[in-house]
Amino acid sequence: MTAINAFITEIQNVPTFAAAAASDPKWLAELERIERGLNAVDRQADDDPAIIEIFDKIQATICRADLSLVDRLLEVGRLLTQVRDGERTVN
Repeated sequence: MTAINAFITEIQNVPTFAAAAASDPKWLAELERIERGLNAVDRQADDDPAIIEIFDKIQATICRADLSLVDRLLEVGRLLTQVRDGERTVN
């Protein structure tokens, strides 16, 4: 299992997420959007050396045990936004 898959599974296993997703499909759609973004950055890192640094930061963030899941999710979202907006440096 990759770090991305483990991160997505961790989110899915949070009881409040499971309850929200059961009552409103928008939460599953949002999680799928995040997963697609993470996988896209992973593929881009193979072809674009400028993205490697950001992808490394995403992987490091996903694996940080000292941050809460919410904090990791917020940081991953910020990094995905950097990639989407064409920023090539990690802040």
